[in-house]
Amino acid sequence: LYAGKSDQGNIHKYSLSLEADSAIINGLISADGKGYGLNSGPGKGEYSESSSSSSGAGYGGLGAPGGAYTNPGITYGSLTKPIDLGSGGGGPSTWPSSRSTGGGAIFLNIINALKVDGVISANGERTTTSGSVGGSSGGSIWIITSSISGAGTIKAEGSIGGGGGGRIAVYYDSDSSSVSYRAYGRNLAGAGTIFLKPKQSGTGNYGTLRVVGTDITGQTPISSKITISNLVLGDGAWVTLSSDVNAAGDGEFSLSSGTATLEIPKGNILDFKTINIPSGTVLYAGKSSQGEVHTYSLNLEADSATISGL
Repeated sequence: LYAGKSDQGNIHKYSLSLEADSAIINGLISADGKGYGLNSGPGKGEYSESSSSSSGAGYGGLGAPGGAYTNPGITYGSLTKPIDLGSGGGGPSTWPSSRSTGGGAIFLNIINALKVDGVISANGERTTTSGSVGGSSGGSIWIITSSISGAGTIKAEGSIGGGGGGRIAVYYDSDSSSVSYRAYGRNLAGAGTIFLKPKQSGTGNYGTLRVVGTDITGQTPISSKITISNLVLGDGAWVTLSSDVNAAGDGEFSLSSGTATLEIPKGNILDFKTINIPSGTVLYAGKSSQGEVHTYSLNLEADSATISGL
């Protein structure tokens, strides 16, 4: 099932909003490349005529820079209720807008059971291999359901050429799934955000924020005012938290695999119940900024911690 085209201007130019009592997804629901086109969108990439280079678009993560002459596409939109379209990468204005198109927006409201053994996708697309065109950012996937099961894939990935990852949010009463969630950035772009939250409120139910990259990943700034229970980083993710991001002290901070870099503003402490750094993984404290000493540092608090990695 492909998301179709809408003629309502640039806001929700493409989207797919569905509601049902129950849903079984064994095939594909796709909004790939249904967002903003080349040089368009809130996180659009830039193009430099002097160097014939382009930067990638941002959304959930920053786009990749295109050398010294272009700035990366910025992040925007909601982490908890993602509805925005992905942006297009930078490129020559004479080229068709279809050369780099962001992911579209998918919203599913499933009253009872959702089973995903197929794929739900809102990836960015780039239809050229030219270095003059930057990658597009992934789009949005927002799901509300009573129960979620299955072993499929839900993804909002940036395209090759430096597109930043998109945003995914899933709300549920029960989760028995082994679904693979992916919001990768590509070619030095930042990973997108994945927010998974039980509908229940109270201890342990503030939600899990996941930012997982693809080995060498650009920056993912998070400035939303939010309290989380769990934080999962991995595979090269580089996450910069603002002072508006807090941990409730009732969940876990963990690395899924590989390495991750975490930047926390000076004076802020993230409070978790447990910290888990498995063997073979590495957590780096973020770099300082603006020449100040300890502008960023790594301040973590927990009841217990297992440090098998570094």
